[in-house]
Amino acid sequence: MPKRDAEKLVHDIWQFKADQEAAARSQTGARVNLAEATAVFLEKRFFSVPRLVTEVAYNFVYSLGQHSYDADCNLFLRVFTGEVEEAVKEEQQALQAQITQTLKLMDVSVNQQATGWLHKSDVKTALAGFFKGKKVDRLSEIHEALDTDQPGEALYYPDLFSDDEHMNQGMTAEVIRSQHLQERLEFLQEIEDAIREAAEDHQTTTLTAPLLHSSLRKALRNMDPATVNAIIARWAFGPQWQEQHHGEAQPLGVIIKAIRRGSWQPGLKSAATSAAGAVSKIAPVGKFKTKLMSALRLGLREGANKRVSIAGTAFKASTAHLRRSNIAGQAPE
Repeated sequence: MPKRDAEKLVHDIWQFKADQEAAARSQTGARVNLAEATAVFLEKRFFSVPRLVTEVAYNFVYSLGQHSYDADCNLFLRVFTGEVEEAVKEEQQALQAQITQTLKLMDVSVNQQATGWLHKSDVKTALAGFFKGKKVDRLSEIHEALDTDQPGEALYYPDLFSDDEHMNQGMTAEVIRSQHLQERLEFLQEIEDAIREAAEDHQTTTLTAPLLHSSLRKALRNMDPATVNAIIARWAFGPQWQEQHHGEAQPLGVIIKAIRRGSWQPGLKSAATSAAGAVSKIAPVGKFKTKLMSALRLGLREGANKRVSIAGTAFKASTAHLRRSNIAGQAPE
């Protein structure tokens, strides 16, 4: 399946899911699991013809893996397989809006009105402040993406997050969104490591709320108390955990699974959200599950090769721009 078709399908499924939730909101208020929404959407779109639905599902999942270098494909795939919760999508949308608003405020401050144009060095300074605490190499990656998207000293910031005719965003948008997702995965892994270490230190396979609280505060010193409390409430003991009996314990495996899949998300029922489990419900024919996972692995492998190719192209473009700047007697940014 071509990348454009896969992205169009991603967009249509997100919209279908939103419509389903809007219809259900007045009745149950429950949210719809993305994997289940995908299954229902494909059945409706392709008239519940098992062979056709199976073929499209196979090609779709393969294409998501193949084009996982793209922020839209990668995010859908991660939510679909349960690695992160859907809130990440909403966070990315809010992040893009906040960055645009920050640059607009700088524009008004510098030019006395919103012109849409800023000196690129000012944009880099603004983003460095906006992403305070981000790793230096990742901030440099964003700066290089700006040079790739818009070579030269001036930058038209309204275009940073716009789509082209092929539903592609620019390198800057892709890098910022990919970093956001990667940082979320690293955050969840950090929490999981802290919990596993606490269980090992206390030689237990279950954790009480006080033990979980103390272990997270000890391991994640930079995390504020409110966030620690939210983690315990959301992924282990519920919103009233501080009022519950402190001897109550949750199995380590249950907590880890909740962190990985976000199954304590309010209103979102805990369903099997692996790629194979979700799509094979549509047409559980023969060895479809095995074939689907093979497609996903193959697609991801090709996607990884594509990411290397894109990174090389971006590096060459950035290097060429700097070389042109030096030839023209300009100081490289």
